[in-house]
This record gives sequence, structure tokens and C-alpha cells, in this order.
Amino acid sequence: MKDQEAWLRAIFEHAPMEIVLKDTEGRIMAISGTAAHKLGIDPTDFIGRTTADLLPAEIADVYMTADRAVVETGEPSQQEVIEEINGSLRCSLSSKFPVRNDDGVITGVCSVTNDITELRDSERALREAHDSLEQQIDERTRELLAREQDLVDAQKIGHIGSYVFDHVANRLVSFSEEYAHIHGLSVDEIAASDGLNVDHLTHPDDWDRVEAAYNRSWKNQEPFEVAYRIIRPDGAVRHILEIGDLVGDVEGSPNWLKGIVQDITDRSVLERAKTEFVSTV
Repeated sequence: MKDQEAWLRAIFEHAPMEIVLKDTEGRIMAISGTAAHKLGIDPTDFIGRTTADLLPAEIADVYMTADRAVVETGEPSQQEVIEEINGSLRCSLSSKFPVRNDDGVITGVCSVTNDITELRDSERALREAHDSLEQQIDERTRELLAREQDLVDAQKIGHIGSYVFDHVANRLVSFSEEYAHIHGLSVDEIAASDGLNVDHLTHPDDWDRVEAAYNRSWKNQEPFEVAYRIIRPDGAVRHILEIGDLVGDVEGSPNWLKGIVQDITDRSVLERAKTEFVSTV
């Protein structure tokens, strides 16, 4: 029995949480050293007093209402309370449960309170940081989308399409909308192609030259530039200037070609006309 009293006394004196024992009328029967220290009052000065004697009315009412509910229902309860202690706001988690005698009759309420102010402050700071990060991401996303649209518009104006080509797999990894438009195809038509390739549109008379440029670039690990013709699905012949270079794939191996294609048909027609004019003169 003495050991149990010693254990109980040690808990009340040193437990990090605040422990308060009250009778069914709300009078304090025992209080831990931590709880007394929080309020800056000697533990013996609490005995026989109620929460209403120690805390502001609006806070005391919250605690006392919870105490009465435990006495009336016999059920434990838990609640968060924001209160002012010694001039500072704190958030506490208060757990209450009934105290019963040997006959099972409720003789009081035990209240265990933990100060969770730092936890809630950390959660709030984390939420604010999260919200700030989301805002930055949204702003950056809008900025990137705007730049992407600028790039799309610029490609349309210059009749320039971009692509990434896997040399090993012999297929397109990605391509721009203008790339598809230059070849007389839609994005969906190229994406639906099993080979995901547009080599079949290259003019038969120009294919050897185009293939040689590709192979030379691959062999020497150097950029390439080649002008050639394509035959669109509608039969139209267009003049193309293609410039590309080898870059590393997702694993860092230089297996991909990144390049651009430009429809230079109008320029080619003009140059041919100038050449013919000079020849005629």
C-alpha cells in the first residue's frame, strides 16, 4: 500500500502531463506538480477549490461542463481547449474519465491534460508552408503553360516543328503539334501509328541523302542538317529543312535525336525562281 502511495505521489509530482482529481461537485482533491506550475500556484492552494475559482469563466465553464458530463454518463471524454495561461495562449488536449469506488459508484473525475500548443503551431506552420508551396507551384505552372503556349505560337508562325527521336527504337519519343502539321497529319494520327514514325513521307528520291545524314550524325556523334522533300498524305510535296543533334536519353545514353523541322517550301520556290531568272538572263 505504501509502495502504491509512493508511485502515485511520484506520478503527481513528476508526470509531464497535468493531472487533476475532482469530486463529483467539481472540487479539486489532488493536482499534479505540472498543473500547479502552469498556473503558478502552490499545489496545496488548489485543494477544495473549483475550476471556476482559478480560470476565466468562459474557460472554466468548458472544463466544468465536461466534468459534469463524465459524472452523469460515466463515459470518458476528450476535447481541445484554447486558453490563456499567464498571458499566453495555449492549446491543450483534455482527457477526462470517471473515478469509481469499490462498489462501482462514481466518486469523482480524473482529468489528464497535455499541452499541444507546439504541435498545433507546427501543424499550422506546415499548413502555411504547404499552402505557400502550392501557390508557388500554381504560379510556376501558369508561367510554364504561358511559355509553352508562346513556344507553340512561335512554331506556328515560323512553320517550325520540334521532335525527340529514339534512334535505337526507331520511333518518335515526342513531337510538337506543328511537327505533325508540317507533315500534313494530326497529332492523333501520328500517335495512332504503330511505328510512330513519319519516314514513309520522305520523298523516295531524297531518302538516301536523309538516311546518310542520320547515320553520319549517329556514327560521329555530331549534329546534322539536311534539306529534303516530303510527300504529304494529300499528295502535296513540301520542302523541309531538318536540324538535329544527339542527346542523352533518360538513362544518359546518347540514343536520342532532338531536332526541328521547318517547312521551307516558299523559300525553295523563291530561290528556284531566282535561279531560273538568272539563268534566263
